[in-house]
Amino acid sequence: MPGLEEIVYTAGIMDGEGWIGFESKNAGHARGYQRRIRFDVRIGVANTNEDIVDYLKKIWGGRIYLRKRQNSKWKPCFF
Repeated sequence: MPGLEEIVYTAGIMDGEGWIGFESKNAGHARGYQRRIRFDVRIGVANTNEDIVDYLKKIWGGRIYLRKRQNSKWKPCFF
């Protein structure tokens, strides 16, 4: 369980670099039931400093992805 220091640090990162989103998915339906839609919550951070994103993964879990650069002058972005 993360301590107060990790929670406060994460809150600061989320305030500046984080996002919260929802994704809807068709959950299908069984015979005699209406179609259901499932909503998943996505929480993430995007940053060019891989160490920050790696730290958050160690504390909270999850996955790290490398976003493709749209401009060759940009730094790699991890999320």
